Amino acid sequence: MISKQSIRPSSNPPALSWSNRILLLGLAGILFLTLYPFRFNFHVLPNSASPLLLGKSLKRVSVVDALLNILLFVPLGFGLAEKLRERGKSARSVLLGALAVGALLSYTIEFLQLYIPERDSGWEDVFTNGSGSLVGAAFYLLTGDYFVRVFNSTQQSLAAHFTTRRLAIGLTTYFIFWFGLAALLQTQTRLSNWKLDAMLVLGNDGSGSEPWRGQIQALQIWDRAVQADDASSTIPHGIAQSMAPLVDYDFSTPLDVSTESKFVPNLTWVPHAPAETAARGGLSLDGNQWVSTKADVVNLIESLRKTNQFALHVICTPADAAGAADAYGRIVSISDSTGTADITLRQEDANLVFWFRTPLAAKHAQLAWYVPGVFSDHRQRDILYSYDGSKLLLTLDGKRPRLNYRLGPGTQLARIVRNVKPSELAGYNYIFYALVFFVVGAIFGLVRLQVSTATNRRIFTTMVMVLLSSAFLLEFILVGVSGRTSSFGHVALSFVLGIAGFLWARVDETFLVQGDAR
Repeated sequence: MISKQSIRPSSNPPALSWSNRILLLGLAGILFLTLYPFRFNFHVLPNSASPLLLGKSLKRVSVVDALLNILLFVPLGFGLAEKLRERGKSARSVLLGALAVGALLSYTIEFLQLYIPERDSGWEDVFTNGSGSLVGAAFYLLTGDYFVRVFNSTQQSLAAHFTTRRLAIGLTTYFIFWFGLAALLQTQTRLSNWKLDAMLVLGNDGSGSEPWRGQIQALQIWDRAVQADDASSTIPHGIAQSMAPLVDYDFSTPLDVSTESKFVPNLTWVPHAPAETAARGGLSLDGNQWVSTKADVVNLIESLRKTNQFALHVICTPADAAGAADAYGRIVSISDSTGTADITLRQEDANLVFWFRTPLAAKHAQLAWYVPGVFSDHRQRDILYSYDGSKLLLTLDGKRPRLNYRLGPGTQLARIVRNVKPSELAGYNYIFYALVFFVVGAIFGLVRLQVSTATNRRIFTTMVMVLLSSAFLLEFILVGVSGRTSSFGHVALSFVLGIAGFLWARVDETFLVQGDAR
């Protein structure tokens, strides 16, 4: 227990505070890491449970998880303690205030997590988060003056060191490092490791061990990403006529009809043809027989690898709905004789599951995209997946789910430190852009504190130009590596994060000036 007498902070706090900066950064990190992807579904809880009681978490809490929960709230407690000491509060008040604020914030977050499908909630996190805030406050009371002075001296040294020439050299080196790393990380999302000895299989995979029961009415595969405003017909509306599919099967006609483009061999029955092979409203698969090209689809795979894009359109009807013992299997796959897949579209009970091979995804089975409830009954489903080299989109029965499956440089970077999850893919890339551009804006903000008003204007103008030009350059690099179309949204995100970093670096100076004026 830390006593009031054992904590004797300096009575002369540093001239420039860091409390607002630390509080804002800590709070932003907490909210992003705990509430992302910010999709709330305010529903009635099972068994009419009260959300105010939270309950016990369903996840297994390890020592590492508990430690991470504590560390997450340490900056909040540190910044809050500095803010309270600046207002003349006692050490006891600081500790109690930090504990109360941390626990209340954590409870609010856990309450909201009850309504985020991808999240889990429980009292355990409230205890560990509150403890983290308390630890942060105690750390400030014991060593805070020293560290804040270190922050200030570092800031002053940084501003004094960065002449115009040094700033230009430093930023150039910084961007070369991050842009080169971004290009390297983005290569991990390419279709570069697809196996050329794979076959196109419908109703199973190449090993024959994952049979699926149902009907397939149509199948198309493109070597381009496609958009469909209405995917309810055999050929989705909204797709340009010039973008003819490489694979085009309409199973309302006899099965031995091959594709016009000759990109894949004819389909044949495996292990043998059923008594009736003519399609009647679709290709009927009973789990005992399925169809396959038998030979490798090298031309198709090479074309998809070359463009680094694909679109897969399937119209199918499951024979087994949710809860059935046989409601599992591969609907469509491009896989070899061992079952190793380049693409797999499958049913798992009521879930629609899609996975495709990239150097990143091949190392993580968790990157399969699960869409729950698609096969809850025996209805026909119209499924269109489209990958543009970075982002995978799903159009289901003419509608697009809110979740996008995006593979960017941040995904590969996150994989180094944790197991990545499909529901968090876009968040990893937000973090990557923040690491690059928020830091640049913060550097400009820290330099600006030490110079005249006229120079400030020039620095701000220079920062805007640097942020815009570097944002466009990074987008150009990622487009070149992935093959996707350019996105103004990525450029805007980079610029906004840079401005946010600049404002963050100045927030304590602004508050200090306002306080002096009063």
